[in-house]
Amino acid sequence: MEPRNLLGVAEAEALTGVSRWTWRRWAYDGRISSVKLGNRLLIPADEIERLVAAGARTLGSEKSRAAARAMLLARVEQPREKLRLVVSGLSWKPIPGKVGAWELGPLDLEKSTCSRTLSQDGTLWEVVWLYGSTAGLTDEELDKWIGSFSYCLSKSSGV
Repeated sequence: MEPRNLLGVAEAEALTGVSRWTWRRWAYDGRISSVKLGNRLLIPADEIERLVAAGARTLGSEKSRAAARAMLLARVEQPREKLRLVVSGLSWKPIPGKVGAWELGPLDLEKSTCSRTLSQDGTLWEVVWLYGSTAGLTDEELDKWIGSFSYCLSKSSGV
């Protein structure tokens, strides 16, 4: 099963203006889908979007939406721990006319990918697959590129 973006009931409340107790009641009554993770009740982001799109609820004020965004970003930007695995050099090609000789092509960020998961304990896991040579790629450029990928919340304590 593919992990989905999940929000806590406090975050759902901040985004929509609907109280966390209402979100809990809706989840327990089966009106919305939810995930129970330990003692946390998590609401899929698409479930919140569905309610907003259906006109059931409008999003909260600009101030509450900004607070919700800040809360989510703080969890990713300042995780308890950050573990990053970078696999690079994935596009070796044989050199024509030279038996057993290989060369690494230029960095191809279109083919490269990244997976980011925020675990229950606050650890941010990042797995990066880079196709091509990383020569000339600075840590700042890599961080910016990785930051362009969304993250998901894990449903268990591990990844």
